[in-house]
Amino acid sequence: MNLMRALLLIALGAFGQLAAMAQEFDIVSFVKVMVAMRDGTRLATDIYRPAQGGKAVHAKFPVLVTRSPYNKNGEKSRGEFFARHGYVFVAQDCRGFFASEGKPEPFVGEGADSFDTVEWAAAQAWSNGKVGTTGASYLGMNQLAGAIERPPHLEAIYAAVGPGNYYGDSAYRGGVPGHGVPVWLLNSTGQSGLVKQADAWLANSREKRAEAFAQFPVQQQAYWEFYQHPHSTLIGSKRASGRRVTTNR
Repeated sequence: MNLMRALLLIALGAFGQLAAMAQEFDIVSFVKVMVAMRDGTRLATDIYRPAQGGKAVHAKFPVLVTRSPYNKNGEKSRGEFFARHGYVFVAQDCRGFFASEGKPEPFVGEGADSFDTVEWAAAQAWSNGKVGTTGASYLGMNQLAGAIERPPHLEAIYAAVGPGNYYGDSAYRGGVPGHGVPVWLLNSTGQSGLVKQADAWLANSREKRAEAFAQFPVQQQAYWEFYQHPHSTLIGSKRASGRRVTTNR
């Protein structure tokens, strides 16, 4: 049992299932399940469940959720690993990305969508009501945004390399606009040639750099809001991002 799995097991309070989890299950997956958010927008979700004999086990398991703007298909190996060891693993495309519906607005609405996804997972017949979230970088930041909303069934978070304060730890360290967000936005456009020459791109003026987003209105909006409204950007306001995340447990 590796460290991450052990910590999540402890946090999810799954001690009563230790005997079951000692065995390895088969895996069955359900791809592109469209899960409705509170505004009716449906987010594409893959579900990996423990199985036996090629069929999903009809029992209740703890659930792990990860939400990604980089394509949920990339979570397949993790999904299969956790399903094999007695978890239901839920991988979702963030709003507007890949197979999900809606407008792709980086960081906007991640708290509400995370809340809705966690509570949806907790209510499913295959869930024991204990839900944890996992992921790194953007997949860590959207976990923290969700935790601020305090979903009742969120029991554990494994947020790796995801700043808890978007403003102070990522966007404007020391009050100085950083390069990480502009390069992340550039990378999200798929312009690999420019990304490989990011240093040269960053050496240009803000206006010149913005030309790279001419065909990408979502990234273009996020790019200019990053500079024009440093205290209320698409990556979260200084006030809101500084809120302390706590739970009742």
